[in-house]
Amino acid sequence: MICAESTPDCWGPMTDLELMRALQAGDPDSMGVLVERFGRRIFKYLLGWIKNREDALDLTQEVLLRVHQKAALYSGEAPLGPWIFRIARNLFHDHMRKKNYKVHSAASDLDDALRYSEAPARQTPERAVFGAEISLRIHEAIEKLPTRQREVVQLRLLGEMKLDDIAQAMNLSLGGVKSTLHAALNRLRQELSDLERGAHV
Repeated sequence: MICAESTPDCWGPMTDLELMRALQAGDPDSMGVLVERFGRRIFKYLLGWIKNREDALDLTQEVLLRVHQKAALYSGEAPLGPWIFRIARNLFHDHMRKKNYKVHSAASDLDDALRYSEAPARQTPERAVFGAEISLRIHEAIEKLPTRQREVVQLRLLGEMKLDDIAQAMNLSLGGVKSTLHAALNRLRQELSDLERGAHV
C-alpha cells in the first residue's frame, strides 16, 4: 500500500502487521510511518540512558533500521511496540558493553514526564526555584534505582508503554513488572519524601 501525498491519513487504520509487511515489501512510505509511530518514543527511552543526544539519535536510527531488516520475523501475534523496544533494549546493552557508555537520566526529557507543574497564574519565583529543585531531585533519585527498577520506570515514563507491553519487552511476567514498578515507586517516595512537605509551602 502506497500513500499519496493528497491522502495523508491513509496510514491511520493500518495495523502493525500491515506496516511490517509494507516494510518487508519495500514500500517507500512505510519507513516514514514507522518513524512517526515509534521514533520519538525510542529516542526518549534511549536518551534516558545514553550520555548525549547525538549517541541516542544514532542508536535510534540503528534500532529503526534493525526493525526494517527484521520485518519478516514479526508474526503479528503480539503488539509491535514491545517487539520493537526489545530490539532497542538489546542494541542499547550491546552498545553499552562495546563503547562503555555512562548511563544517566536525561534531564530534558524526564522533565517532560515528571516536571513540577501548576497553573501559570500561581507561579512565583520561589515556586519556580522549588520546581527546578524537584526536577533535579527526581533525576537523581531515578539514577539511584537498581537497574531493573530504573528500566521499568523509564519504559513507563519515557517509552510511554503499558505495563503488559513492558512485560513483553523485558520478558517478565505482568506481575513481575507490577511488583518492580511498585518497589521503584516506593523507593522514589522514600527518597523524595521531604519534597511532599515542601510542595505545600
